[in-house]
Order: sequence, then C-alpha cells, then structure tokens
Amino acid sequence: MYIRKEAVLSSQIEGTQSSLQDVLAAEAKIFSQGDPGDVGEVLNYMGLCATVCNGWKHCLFRCV
Repeated sequence: MYIRKEAVLSSQIEGTQSSLQDVLAAEAKIFSQGDPGDVGEVLNYMGLCATVCNGWKHCLFRCV
C-alpha cells in the first residue's frame, strides 16, 4: 500500500490529478470506461518502483 501512496504523491508533484482511490479502483478494474485522470501515470510509476526494488534484491544477493 505504501508504494501506491508514494506513487500517487510523487505523481501529484508532477501535476497528475489521480487519487489513491482512483489507483485502487483501477487495479480492481472497477472503472468500465477507462481510468480517470492520470491513473496510467501512477501505475507506470508503481511499475518502475517494482522493477527497481527487484533489481536491488538481485544486486544485493549477488554482492553478498
């Protein structure tokens, strides 16, 4: 949940208009006519965070 909140807040700094509720609804696929606001940008940010976190895990295991 923290990554979602971080993604929403960081994206709002850049001018997006999505809320945490919008992101959660989009993930649950509640919206039938596309995502409201800039949810796509927030979801992209979350994907980037997941990729970076996975990269760090692999890096730490290789370095140890």
